[in-house]
Amino acid sequence: MKPARILVLASIASLALASSAFAVSPTTKYLEHYKVLRTDVPLPVKVVSPTGLPRSAKDKTITFTMVIDRDGTPHDVTPVSPVEPAVAKIMVPVVSKWRFSPAQQDGVPVARKIMLPIEVTGA
Repeated sequence: MKPARILVLASIASLALASSAFAVSPTTKYLEHYKVLRTDVPLPVKVVSPTGLPRSAKDKTITFTMVIDRDGTPHDVTPVSPVEPAVAKIMVPVVSKWRFSPAQQDGVPVARKIMLPIEVTGA
């Protein structure tokens, strides 16, 4: 099966209400610029696309909460939007493989809890 294309929706919001704009493909330049301006928000640097998603997942937005640790690794990945159990079973391990540039506080990497909306654009 071909991998689904995904889009990280218009914001990554920490639960402390820090936010950023981000879309996976053509916005890398923007992200680099944004990261210079905002270091308090973790940003994806490695995105893994899911395979084997049911067609019902296409064009759906799934929002996850997770903690991004000081190394940029997500932990406690949990869907918070309504999602089919079969889709959650595929997506949680996939999102757990993503890597982030960690949030920084006073120039030091810190763990941060975030909310991450992901749009599945092809399944």
